[in-house]
Amino acid sequence: MKPWRIVSVGTALALIFAATSIGLSAPVSESEPNNTFGTADSLTSGDAMSGAISPVSDLDYFAIPGVNHLWGVIALLDTSTGAADPPGRLSMLRADGTTVLQTDSGSWEKGSGIAFGPYIDEAATHYLKVEEDGGDATIADYTLRYYPTIITTQPEVEPNESTAQAQTTSFTMRGTLSSGTDVDCYAFFGYSAQDFIFSLDGDPDGNGASFNPVLEVRDAANAVVASANLTGNGGREFIELAPLGVSDVHSYCVRAASGTGGPDAEYHVGLVRDGHLYLPYYSVVADWTNPRPGNYARIGDLMTFDLSITNADQVKIPGDLHMRGLYEGDCMSYVSSTPVATSHTFGVVSWAGQKPGGLNPSETYAVSMTMRAHQGCRDHVQEALYMSYYFTGTGENADYLIWWDILMPAVMRNAP
Repeated sequence: MKPWRIVSVGTALALIFAATSIGLSAPVSESEPNNTFGTADSLTSGDAMSGAISPVSDLDYFAIPGVNHLWGVIALLDTSTGAADPPGRLSMLRADGTTVLQTDSGSWEKGSGIAFGPYIDEAATHYLKVEEDGGDATIADYTLRYYPTIITTQPEVEPNESTAQAQTTSFTMRGTLSSGTDVDCYAFFGYSAQDFIFSLDGDPDGNGASFNPVLEVRDAANAVVASANLTGNGGREFIELAPLGVSDVHSYCVRAASGTGGPDAEYHVGLVRDGHLYLPYYSVVADWTNPRPGNYARIGDLMTFDLSITNADQVKIPGDLHMRGLYEGDCMSYVSSTPVATSHTFGVVSWAGQKPGGLNPSETYAVSMTMRAHQGCRDHVQEALYMSYYFTGTGENADYLIWWDILMPAVMRNAP
């Protein structure tokens, strides 16, 4: 029997991958010397690290923690505050501190950026390096930020030519412009005061590209509210909207400024919201519906638990939803479920495969399971939900108490 546990999850998202917090925090400053990876300053995701490149040969290294190979980095180097400062060169390095995973100079309107730089070495420390491109000028001041994101991609689904047709975005989307006039749009919902960063890599395979990518953000009426096209064929583009400005469904779109479509017109594109992974808003609920007064059950009682997820957003949650109920098999046993479970084993009731096609705005998917209490314990039933489109899971607990001495035979109760 498990010991008494209290787990309060509420409706908070719990990623199935280990991750550090990726919220925004206060500015910090570099400390010299940090011109080798061995002397690198630590940089926390979301922090705005300030620094300078001086003299012209200066290099600044920053250590960032790895997560795993499904994760990567969107990073922005801002050199716009100094009137004559060049964009600088920003590179992401492997754990050896020398192997360059990605490098950029001037892809962002305020400086340079890294688009989905991968954590090749999993949980090992990786590095961001700042330098002046060419080593022939100084940078009086800059700020550097990075945000971990999942770089495993979801493929586009046509038609997705406008905000009205846009496919709900995952963390990182993979698409191909089929022609020079093709447009691919991905829908998201945002509140007016929220901050968004959009990132595009026009040549994710590094094998050359046949088009010059344009990154756009469009409103609900499909009007362009922001656009970026600073690089040529296969370039990277970045847009920051801080704040978004209007609370509504928007889309971010990829099209070609020039060039041709086809297999070489592949791209990766994605976003972060308020420094975090983007997910539609939703809630999950686990509820014990028939406790005795005082919130307990007796041995022999039937105990019914309702599990549900509700889409609380204005965009669809795509993909299959897999619901499971996890329980302490030493305390109770499975009796029945509604709808009939796909499978049930010791400690697990599963409705996997019964909710394909996603969840529309305001739609609720609910199941219930009835168990029989057969041994006293204090524990909980947990709703375990897997959202295949987002590679994430979340849970909600319904705590229960089974009294173990209520139905003891009289001969045992009265034994001396």
